[in-house]
Amino acid sequence: MNRTEIKSDFAPQISLLMNTVVTGYLRTATQMVAPLGVNITSARVLIHLLDAPTFHCNVLAKHCGLDVSTLSHMLRALEKQQLIARQRSKTNARIVEVRLTNKGRNLAIRCHKICLDGERIMLEGLAQEDIKRVAFLLTQMTNNMVQPQVPKRQLDQISDLAAA
Repeated sequence: MNRTEIKSDFAPQISLLMNTVVTGYLRTATQMVAPLGVNITSARVLIHLLDAPTFHCNVLAKHCGLDVSTLSHMLRALEKQQLIARQRSKTNARIVEVRLTNKGRNLAIRCHKICLDGERIMLEGLAQEDIKRVAFLLTQMTNNMVQPQVPKRQLDQISDLAAA
């Protein structure tokens, strides 16, 4: 049996499988967006900005799975390239709003098309109903992971199980 085969009595570690899929997708998508002069994380931020006229930095960071500091550095670079514009909210000076420039919108659309091509490669050979089921399950897992931090009591129980 080669390393990619899984014995029927072996329960695969879902997180390991997900990491392998994501790593492969990111490698492919990174190669695909590189000619546009952006990395995959910047492309992802630009794509998210297509969803609304403006985003608050904190909301954008959450949507992109980035911490605010990382996003802030990235936005500075994107602003320097004239792909996005940032400004303080008129109603709350503590809030920074981000929007795409016309140049950024054009690039975001191109990045989105490229990332969809990468997704098609990833999903090749899967039936439409399987794709819908995977999307449903991944959405549920995402919701599980964005819940508040795991209580210490539960972490202690997990540690006890791991030690056994």
